[in-house]
Amino acid sequence: MERGYDRKETWHGSKVKTYMGPISEIRQQIPRFRIALFAIEGGGVNKNLNLVVREPLKQNQGYLLPSDNQVEIPIATVSGQYELVQHHDVLEALETALKQIHNLDPDRNCDPEHLEAELTLTEYGERMQVSWTLPNYDFDPGDHHPIVLKVNAFNSVDKTTALSINLSWYRLVCSNGMMFGTADARLRRIHLQSRKSEDIKKFLQKQLRRAP
Repeated sequence: MERGYDRKETWHGSKVKTYMGPISEIRQQIPRFRIALFAIEGGGVNKNLNLVVREPLKQNQGYLLPSDNQVEIPIATVSGQYELVQHHDVLEALETALKQIHNLDPDRNCDPEHLEAELTLTEYGERMQVSWTLPNYDFDPGDHHPIVLKVNAFNSVDKTTALSINLSWYRLVCSNGMMFGTADARLRRIHLQSRKSEDIKKFLQKQLRRAP
């Protein structure tokens, strides 16, 4: 069951909200965006820049003053070379990669549909973090505080965060967790070139082979 709660922390000054549950449910919280002309109504167009716009989350049901969820919201200005990478596309590529890895080694239970996901979004959805904990990669170092492996993805549509996918070990000893990883356990790409799901699959396969 999807659970959402507001966070006291901010992400580059923006309020954040976190959802936890099956990926099939929390996926519904992720907005879509489009590229529009950077222009003033009835005025000129800036040919060097584009505008990133968040599409409505819900259809306007005839309200005189629709809520923020029912209208398009301007998010950021970007260059003409900027390639918009939808959060949904990142999520789909990750799901595809994890499912393929699961099919090759079912005992590891990497099927994302059966794992609880954690999604963090900024107020307008411009920045996203999604994480899965892989249950069959955890181990106890001997002090009864298990270390678990997490797959994390970061993406933004406002140029503040490059598309990044990483694996990290998470150790919960007290209320503050400790995370660590290796320098090459990270896949990063700025929004000038797409990351294919095949690239993500190869990266995850290599890192998961090394994880034990």
